[in-house]
Parts: sequence; structure tokens; C-alpha cells
Amino acid sequence: MANRLTNQQGSGANIYSSAYTSTLSSKNQVTVPSKIREIINAQPGDQVLFAVTADNEVVVKVNKKDSLLALFGSMQPKEKSEPKDWQSIREQARDEMTAPNN
Repeated sequence: MANRLTNQQGSGANIYSSAYTSTLSSKNQVTVPSKIREIINAQPGDQVLFAVTADNEVVVKVNKKDSLLALFGSMQPKEKSEPKDWQSIREQARDEMTAPNN
């Protein structure tokens, strides 16, 4: 069910055009209301990002399951190494590209 929200100063200006509720389950899970899923174009398998603003408001965004961003952090690095600067990475790539084939 949608609810109309107004700001707390009483001016009557809408902060949000609509608000939808969902109940937190015993497993601390919520179901995203269908209208919200439609608005943010969320599909099964998509990642839902929750961000908290400085005013303690929650912003919800979707990372599509087929996007490159959705893969971030899904695999561990092949080897543990110290972070490299871009110059070192370029030099390593150049060395690998110019090395004779074995």
C-alpha cells in the first residue's frame, strides 16, 4: 500500500511522491514491494545496493546481474600481492607483450 509522505516542518511539501511498506521477517529479511521492483527495474538475481545518506536515509539501487559491476569481488585474486601503481602495471604489460614467445 502506498502512503503519501510530507516533510516534518509542516510545509506540506512532499519529500517522496509515494512510500511502500514491507515487514522485517524473523530472519531480518524484507520483500521489496512489487511497485518498487518495477520502478527500479529489479529482476531475480540482481544485486540490491542499500546506501545510507548523512541524514540516515536509505537509498536503494540495483546492480543488474549481467553487468560487469555485479561481478566485482566474486573471485579471489590468483595470487596475493601488493597493490601496484598504473606505471608498474603498464611496464609489466609492455614487458609481457614484447617478450619473445617461448
